[in-house]
Amino acid sequence: MKKKSKLKNKINTLKKTTKGKATLRLIKWCIFFVLLFLFLLISSLFKPSPKTPIEEEPASPTSSSPSEYIPEDTLNIATFNNALKTLTSSPYNYNYEITVNDTNYIYKGTQEGEATTGYKETNMGITKYYRDSTGSYSLNMDSKVPYPDLYAGLDTNYLDLNYLKNTFQGLTFTLNSNHNCSNYLYESTINDINYQIEFDHNTYHLVFININTPNATYHLNFN
Repeated sequence: MKKKSKLKNKINTLKKTTKGKATLRLIKWCIFFVLLFLFLLISSLFKPSPKTPIEEEPASPTSSSPSEYIPEDTLNIATFNNALKTLTSSPYNYNYEITVNDTNYIYKGTQEGEATTGYKETNMGITKYYRDSTGSYSLNMDSKVPYPDLYAGLDTNYLDLNYLKNTFQGLTFTLNSNHNCSNYLYESTINDINYQIEFDHNTYHLVFININTPNATYHLNFN
């Protein structure tokens, strides 16, 4: 208590003179700056150290971006194989337009695995058909009749995608730069037979296969 009284008396004494008041103000400022220094020092101890910024690498282009597809001048046959695998991995629709010696045939249907259902159109009329590993059949209401003439007059190899896949392995397909379409068309000719493959320019999915022989054309369209 005596120490507090002496300190209080000392402060009161200083307040009585101009010099003493100045001394008190100086002491207050010193106390303020000491406290501020201590506050900043303590804050800096608890502040997390800044992390070194990590430079982000630019995103590499992905093949899924349509704008990044660049057509090959010479078709890598793996591109065709992948497109064919994508096509046949699920049910797909087809439209085959065929001309043999001025006779026209149209086959339009859906393929699912080995089974296909569709319509055949010729100058003789339209026939609904079904075909699987057991054979070909014409369909009429609830009846199912064997139909061995489904592909009569045609070279069925040109309708067999596995046959075409094996045939294309040994051919060189080049890009047709004069193709008047946004899609990519590749061609190869051997033994007077011209093969054409068209891919969608966005997805590289198979659009059609054309086969032109001296006396026939096979246009196989897929969607």
